[in-house]
Amino acid sequence: MSIKNGKLEKMTIVAYGDDSFSKRVGRVKVQINPDSYNQSKKHNYTETPTIGGIQVYRFGNEEAETQSFEFLFDQSGVIADSPKETVKDQIANFVKLVYQVNGQTHAPNNILLSWGTLQFRCFCESIDIEYTHFNRNGIPIRAKVKADFKQRMTHKQYQKMVQKNSPDMTHYKVITAGVTLPNIANEIYKNPDYCIELARFNNLDSFRNLKQGIEITAPPLKT
Repeated sequence: MSIKNGKLEKMTIVAYGDDSFSKRVGRVKVQINPDSYNQSKKHNYTETPTIGGIQVYRFGNEEAETQSFEFLFDQSGVIADSPKETVKDQIANFVKLVYQVNGQTHAPNNILLSWGTLQFRCFCESIDIEYTHFNRNGIPIRAKVKADFKQRMTHKQYQKMVQKNSPDMTHYKVITAGVTLPNIANEIYKNPDYCIELARFNNLDSFRNLKQGIEITAPPLKT
């Protein structure tokens, strides 16, 4: 629970029309703060041949974090200061802001979830709507919306996360003017002597005089 200036601080959802989060297109506060939310992280591994011929599982990358929330939309009169809009209209406005494709950018809006110490830049990956209460005419007066948000990372954040220069990952290099196998071995393994192993792994007769444009696979080192 977050209290600001003696008042309960409600979670705010802000939508932006650009990847730099500078062009704000809309904002909404939730009726009731979530009781909880889920935070999901995942690593991907691949089975990769190593120098030495052993098949091992190697870390591939870390996926962007996902956070899942359940939001309540109500017009039953139980919640003070409930919106005048119907539950259907409330949800339609919410979905338009956080999920639907923006006609100007041709992509869904980027989202900033702001609540206490939580400042999560993301996009909405999925939405699931459950209508739970109805009036006598069958019109929904309460609904729960489950939404999954995936972290929106800058290129710099992504590069830091996947650690592109790690010798424990498989790399792919294209031979261009001035690029040699010793160069590649030194860049990735910090040892130019691995150029012979690289040549053998890529079925090359020699590590010298390579044809420009061919792609070299540099597997992870055996540990």
